[in-house]
Amino acid sequence: MNKQQSQLSVWHIISRIIVLAFLATILISGKGINTGSFEEKIRLLFIELGSSNTSSEKLRINNKIIVEFEIFLQNESSLFIELDSIPFLAKVTSDSGQLRIFTWNVPYEDGTQKYFGFVQLKSLDKYRWYKLEDKSDIIKSPEKEYLAFSNWYGMLYYQVIPVIKNGKTLYTLLGFDYNDLFTNKKVIEIMYLSDDGLLQFGMPVFETDTGLVNRVVFEYSSRVVMHLKYDNIDSIIIFDHLSPSNPRFVGQYRYYGPDFSFDSFFYNDGIWFQKKDIDVRNLPYF
Repeated sequence: MNKQQSQLSVWHIISRIIVLAFLATILISGKGINTGSFEEKIRLLFIELGSSNTSSEKLRINNKIIVEFEIFLQNESSLFIELDSIPFLAKVTSDSGQLRIFTWNVPYEDGTQKYFGFVQLKSLDKYRWYKLEDKSDIIKSPEKEYLAFSNWYGMLYYQVIPVIKNGKTLYTLLGFDYNDLFTNKKVIEIMYLSDDGLLQFGMPVFETDTGLVNRVVFEYSSRVVMHLKYDNIDSIIIFDHLSPSNPRFVGQYRYYGPDFSFDSFFYNDGIWFQKKDIDVRNLPYF
């Protein structure tokens, strides 16, 4: 091959790379949306949301975020766009990459919170996405409730644990809720697809002192930190045991906090069984 032929060959390769890159951009853009500009636009909106002062202004900005997300999620390839530069956005992804959940909160002036989110799920080669609608203010007994994505017990999800029950994949979710000025909450619940393709939350698979419940809700003082984490090595969910600071405060959760003992849930045959007073001295994150 002479020099001219070599240069033409190199140019041919470069041209193919440019064309493939252009086509890839089209494929991941979805309906003419450039993912890079989407991420930058969302990032700036979240920064604006975090710096706004009034509830009405926060909700105005938040509505823009929701619209941008709804457009972005239309295309299946959006499932594989990282979106790692966006502040204040909680994101969890299953190990398989088939599930991704975005959640975020809007703090109101009175100290309460409103949560928003989207779920992306690819199941049996069918791509779906769902808009989560926080109705936690009217859900009075979350431990007992079966909830649809349009009737969501809002929170920020930070860990997902897929398990199998009767051949169906269930996603065990760990979440955090700022709740109000006095207490925070942490939650364990199940998310799954119903037979008709609807996204559902809650299933009676958690063994507690009161029997099987649909979700486990821990409420405690906003001035303390509660650990709730899945241990991949031992395949258990580990958490602080909560107690009131004084026996006279039983049931008043603004006075609850860790008492330096630890409990856990382990999964077996479709149930998360509770095990109390476990030894965490050899675990690196305690």
